[in-house]
Amino acid sequence: MKKRRSKNKSSFSDLCLECGLTKDSCCSLGVPLTIRDIRIIKNLGFKLEDFAYAEEWGKEDFADGEEWWKGSMIKVNNRFYRVSCKEKKNGNCFFLREGSGCILGENRPLQCRMFPFWVEKNRIIYDGSADGFCMLKNKRLPLKEKIKIIGESEKSLKKYYRMIKEDCINNREEHRKLVLRLLNQR
Repeated sequence: MKKRRSKNKSSFSDLCLECGLTKDSCCSLGVPLTIRDIRIIKNLGFKLEDFAYAEEWGKEDFADGEEWWKGSMIKVNNRFYRVSCKEKKNGNCFFLREGSGCILGENRPLQCRMFPFWVEKNRIIYDGSADGFCMLKNKRLPLKEKIKIIGESEKSLKKYYRMIKEDCINNREEHRKLVLRLLNQR
């Protein structure tokens, strides 16, 4: 099957393209995928086993998370998993291409669209744990300006957050099936 590539125009700011060329960028972090993300990527012509794997999470990795996030972890043989994007041998995301950024363009996973921001008590926050992986840490700008740099708005970030939360709550069984399928592929 021929892969359809998505449009990449205006998907990344210059800062994100520059950052994606560094060793420690958000493109080197594991990206948990929603069922929506997986469907979109598969509709672009990719096979699940090519771009996703069952990423193991230690309890300490999600202990401070919100209840819906903790509840989204799939427990198999006393280990916890989430379906995440694969990484290439160099540690970067499967979909990152040197010089052009993410080949998914406007179809990037919701977590990618939000990074390095999150929502707490209906407020957008800059996730300080992202400092080692995002050049925005060096920008002494108001939060709204930082959000603009990644091409988003407070409204869009809240929407992505809501979609991720709803996916974790409503699609748990579908995630379980995918984790088991991917674990059997090893």
